Amino acid sequence: MYCAGRGMMQDRVTALRKAIVFEPYSYRHIVGSALITPVADSSYAAESNFHILRIGSDGNMITYGCGRYLDEIVQCRGGMAFASAPSSSIPRASTPCS
Repeated sequence: MYCAGRGMMQDRVTALRKAIVFEPYSYRHIVGSALITPVADSSYAAESNFHILRIGSDGNMITYGCGRYLDEIVQCRGGMAFASAPSSSIPRASTPCS
């Protein structure tokens, strides 16, 4: 925040405390059923859609985001692990079975 003096700083603080009021809201993250298809002997492709809603205190809803997750699931050491997530923002380990 840029302030050229004490007066500007006081003005900014007053605005943050009194004038700028943010409505409380919450988010709902809805994930659809996963479609899982075999790719290789021990590898599967998984796909599911998601919808994120932002809900205000008055009940109004807006779409905050929507899309789909694409994941690769691999079998290792008797279990399953996510190998990659090429189109979602969820970070995955580069070597899930190590």
